[in-house]
Amino acid sequence: ALQALVAGNTVVLKPSEVTPFSGKLAVDIFDSAGLPEGVFQVALGDGATGAALVDSDIDKVHFTGSVATGRRIAESCARRLVPYTLELGGNDAMIVCSDADLDSAAGGAVTGSMFNTGQYCCGTERVYVMADVADEFTDRVLDRVKALRQGSSGSFDVGPMCFEPQLDKVESQVADAVASGATVLAGGARNESLKGLFYQPTVLTDVDHSMAVMTEETFGPVLPIVSVASIDEAIELANDTSYGLAGSVWTSDEEKGVRIAGRMRTGSVSINDMAVTYGIPEAPFGGRGNSGV
Repeated sequence: ALQALVAGNTVVLKPSEVTPFSGKLAVDIFDSAGLPEGVFQVALGDGATGAALVDSDIDKVHFTGSVATGRRIAESCARRLVPYTLELGGNDAMIVCSDADLDSAAGGAVTGSMFNTGQYCCGTERVYVMADVADEFTDRVLDRVKALRQGSSGSFDVGPMCFEPQLDKVESQVADAVASGATVLAGGARNESLKGLFYQPTVLTDVDHSMAVMTEETFGPVLPIVSVASIDEAIELANDTSYGLAGSVWTSDEEKGVRIAGRMRTGSVSINDMAVTYGIPEAPFGGRGNSGV
């Protein structure tokens, strides 16, 4: 919305019906700042409201959300030759090399997977770590995860899920993985000690690509860790996805990190950091495959 406004356009923002008030707040802030009336408007509603906007007389559509809805929007825009951009989520991979600063990498893995309770598109959804450092890396991850405080008031690190069907999806993916042989090292269930939609920060091992938790977008506080024998194996597994939004490589050799990043089929890759391309205005942000257009 900001980019469109700066470029001289009027904007109608239709926030998700799951989180409508954050979108309303954005418009209220601009109104209070003196933006002329009608330049930035909000339309609250469900999918029917969004469909009506997409089919209206507009010059461009940007959509953030599911692959299924993104396809429907693309079809509508294609019929009328209206340009569009789609940001449809991800299944981002993290590669940890043998020479990585393991404490930093563990911090990146936990932040990448648990930030906003895992409910953001370029979150770390799966980790591939070299076998010779896998145990130490996993231990450092567990130390950090076990120190996380979960709650919704006062000081806490991980909050609730915002939508019960999404919590059900996270719960189902983890349960299916465990039934197929995954090992739960931390969490693995709802947090029954808290009232609300809380899922415990979860770490999994013994996972593979036959499990939905590795191949689909989880969008929750879950971190699967896979030990691999080589960089080539890590890259092959990282690219074994229908998504391609972001990713990260952790190594003390920056040139090697760039080479590995160049072989990952994804929109952007951070080296020794996570998701920073989203927060740097001059960096490109976009996906490949089912992550969008």
